[in-house]
Amino acid sequence: MGAIVRAGILGRFASLVPTGLLEEIVGCVEGKAYLAERIRTEDMEELLDILREVGEMLPEISKPIPAVVRDPKDDYLVAHAVMAGADHLVTGDRDLLALSRIDDLRIVSPKWFQEHVLTP
Repeated sequence: MGAIVRAGILGRFASLVPTGLLEEIVGCVEGKAYLAERIRTEDMEELLDILREVGEMLPEISKPIPAVVRDPKDDYLVAHAVMAGADHLVTGDRDLLALSRIDDLRIVSPKWFQEHVLTP
């Protein structure tokens, strides 16, 4: 995933960042002891600052979001990607990856994105 973040920072693709994703990152790190032990608060804050700086920040969606994923907490990611006209949603989430495609949106793993988009 580091190569993808670096490529986004270098502007090799447009990064769409829903504000809810930043909150999810913080909650995930703080809520899992094994991550909290490995990721310093300063490093997490630096990543969030980078994402805010290089990404196109997407505001929360005020309308009801259709249910498309087994875990309804992930529906906002699909909705943002489709509404913003994204080509790819890059994720390691198995429930999202199982969808594979929604309309023109391809839902792909970081490995696939790196192999097929970053190094064609």
